[in-house]
Amino acid sequence: MYRMDCHVHLDKIGGPHKTRPPTPEDLAQYVETYKITHLIGIYDTPEIAERFQSSVPVKIFFFKWIRKPVEPQIEDFASGIKLHPYIDQYELNRQNTEPTLKLASQKGLPILIHCDDRFPHLSRPVIVSVAAREFPQINFVVGHSGSYAPCPYRTPRVSRIDSNLLSELVNEAVRASKIRPNLYLDTSILASRLKASIIVSAPVEKIL
Repeated sequence: MYRMDCHVHLDKIGGPHKTRPPTPEDLAQYVETYKITHLIGIYDTPEIAERFQSSVPVKIFFFKWIRKPVEPQIEDFASGIKLHPYIDQYELNRQNTEPTLKLASQKGLPILIHCDDRFPHLSRPVIVSVAAREFPQINFVVGHSGSYAPCPYRTPRVSRIDSNLLSELVNEAVRASKIRPNLYLDTSILASRLKASIIVSAPVEKIL
């Protein structure tokens, strides 16, 4: 039996995010407290990955955050790729990402794509679905199940995002998971009851 966290940022995220990144000691305490056995660690620099690899006593699948998908560079030890169109400000289309998609295909790497409800035109689930159709040999993960949907400070189970938009994006992700055999849903930032109630309609084998 294993317990996995599929979305852990090991570096500072950047953009509007002010959250301090974890130290190896923070992460070691977290995995011990919650009995985590495996995790996906998203990294920018190989030095960060090496630092966590040597300090955290669980299996870490390192996903390289590629900030310029037209000029991808990735270390041999990477297990996957992270794309974040919102932070890095580009639209998730073939023109902007094809070199990275071809690299993922050549190396057999999955791609985790941040989907955002602040600027959904950049990377909403239907756009990830198109990429999954065009590159069936790549496994795609829809970040946050299509809607980031953070909760207000100290107000769990609700979201700052309009409920109609949240519902639209998460339902879109669920539909994509049903028609694309190579598309999965990441359930990180699961603060909203509405979001959770929609995700459960996805195929259970597609929920991470």
